[in-house]
Amino acid sequence: MGGPKHSGGDDSDDATDRLLNAREKNSRWERPIPWYQRKRAVAGYAAVLIVQLVVAVGLAVLLGRTRAELRDQILYSPANEAIDWSVQEFNSGDGLHGNYIGPPRPALEKAWAELLGPMNLRLSRETIVEYHREGEAVALSDGTGYAGSLNVYHELHCVRWLHKYVWNDMYWPDADAETKRKNRSHSDHCLNTLRMFAMCHGDVGPVIYSWQPGILKPGANGTAHQCVDWPRLSQWASERAIDIYEPGLIVNPELGTYRNLSISVILQGRTSN
Repeated sequence: MGGPKHSGGDDSDDATDRLLNAREKNSRWERPIPWYQRKRAVAGYAAVLIVQLVVAVGLAVLLGRTRAELRDQILYSPANEAIDWSVQEFNSGDGLHGNYIGPPRPALEKAWAELLGPMNLRLSRETIVEYHREGEAVALSDGTGYAGSLNVYHELHCVRWLHKYVWNDMYWPDADAETKRKNRSHSDHCLNTLRMFAMCHGDVGPVIYSWQPGILKPGANGTAHQCVDWPRLSQWASERAIDIYEPGLIVNPELGTYRNLSISVILQGRTSN
């Protein structure tokens, strides 16, 4: 009586063979890699990593610059080439003593005349075509281009006008009712224009409130602003400035020679001094 006989010898040999084969296969991976192969592999991995880092940094710089260019020059202007941005803090230390504010006086008139000097510009045909204004642009009679300006000078014109309006009793001492009405209307136009410009520019620099000695309410202290290099932009405009009062330079095809009118005729269809 005995249990069934096992052919243990054959089964055991098969199992052993399989085990040995598995060990042989595994041993191929367990063998130490020669040092020169390890060095070559490490160098290869390092090269791949360096390439990936260079590509990542390059893409970041390219995308960052592209976003900045889109932000700064999303609208074509011939003056884009003169734009150089920097971070600046406004200096309000001149208070009521700056050359652009206060009662009329020679220094103030000179400062404003210099600031607004390059208001009227010679624009190229390429600029006119870019804005699809070929059918309405005012061509200069000497054939050198077209009459125009930059928006920033419209802003400055409005600031200058409002300064005059504040001191209207000195600039228009004998103003009649009609002149006062026109001046008030022009001032409303400029206030609304400056509102739109401020909302358009959207300066998002924070204003940080702080306590002022002896004052119950906090004071508002501005921080930095993103600003253009104004001397550079002004120089660009000066190199293209025209004198719209030059006889015969601007000739209306229906009414004749342009004369005795200021830039506000072009900007808003009104006369002003």
